[in-house]
Amino acid sequence: AGAVRLGKSVWNRDVEVTACRNPDQSVSVLILNQAQKDLAVNLRISGFILQNVLLPARALSVIRLE
Repeated sequence: AGAVRLGKSVWNRDVEVTACRNPDQSVSVLILNQAQKDLAVNLRISGFILQNVLLPARALSVIRLE
C-alpha cells in the first residue's frame, strides 16, 4: 500500500512493464512476459541499466531497485 505508479510501457504484444515508487523510495518494476518462451531483455529504469534480464515464459517478474 502507498506505492505510486511511475509509468507503464508495452514493449511488444508479449511484454508489459509497470514501474512504481514504493513508500521507502525504492522502485519496483513489474514485467509480464505472456510469450510461450523465455525472453532476454535490456531495461533502462530511473538511471539504472539492466542487461540480459531473463523473463521466464508466461510469468510475472518483479525487480526492486533501491
